[in-house]
Amino acid sequence: MEEMGNKGKELLESIGEDTVEVLSAIKKNLKLIGIIQLLMTQLKQNQAHYVERLDESWANNETEANDEPWTNDDSWDSLERIQ
Repeated sequence: MEEMGNKGKELLESIGEDTVEVLSAIKKNLKLIGIIQLLMTQLKQNQAHYVERLDESWANNETEANDEPWTNDDSWDSLERIQ
């Protein structure tokens, strides 16, 4: 009978240790999720900023439009102006 009590106690201690490990892993994952969310927010803000700048660049190019076709060099020049 005492042996069964010891096994039960060992089982409960084991479950407790496993629970602590699982909760620790969950805590680490939640921290990572928070970091990922912050990075995604920053990425969306940066994307919106660059889209706005690109829209402005396109608007400027439309007002300065000419009938000459663009060359590869023209494309690089406009990219440098955006940056």
